[in-house]
Amino acid sequence: MGKTLITIIFIALFGAIHLTSAKLGGQFSNMSPFVAMFFCASVFKSNTKILLPLSVLAWVIVMPLAAYTQDYSPSFSSIFVPLSALCVAALIGIKFRDKSIIAVLAGSLLCCITFHLATNLYCFFTSPHYAKNLLGLSQAIWTTPTGATIPTAFFFKNLCISTLFFTATFLLAIKLPSISPPLSNRSLEKANN
Repeated sequence: MGKTLITIIFIALFGAIHLTSAKLGGQFSNMSPFVAMFFCASVFKSNTKILLPLSVLAWVIVMPLAAYTQDYSPSFSSIFVPLSALCVAALIGIKFRDKSIIAVLAGSLLCCITFHLATNLYCFFTSPHYAKNLLGLSQAIWTTPTGATIPTAFFFKNLCISTLFFTATFLLAIKLPSISPPLSNRSLEKANN
């Protein structure tokens, strides 16, 4: 029960962080824990059964709320296209089970690239803001459409920073207890004297 409660607290906290990032915008745009949540849900096999369904549930609840804080109405595709990309992150996570910490962090960056490309390609194909040529594709993936104030690369940078941070947080929360030896009664007595 302890791990489940900690997982639920993490999910609630991360959902609140995503909503705060959406509301603040600007320098905090796209500081989201969701790529790390889905990736780590599969990396840590023992927690997948609870973490992955809770991550999906959190996304389906938090994403529309975040959209409303940014003054747009979420559509079916604006929720489920990114959710599909997040599920790909979970599939990538399976390949990083039992890997080193550095490999897991690199895997989280691979998920950022995958998520960024998938969601921005979707925007390129569906948004009237992008010309359907190489310039429009470049704007969708890297620069931004004419008239926008924040370049797409900025969102990608924030996604990478937040994903590395939240993946490291998961690594610490899940791996640290197994790395540090438990304190024995004798060592506690010595510490008190």
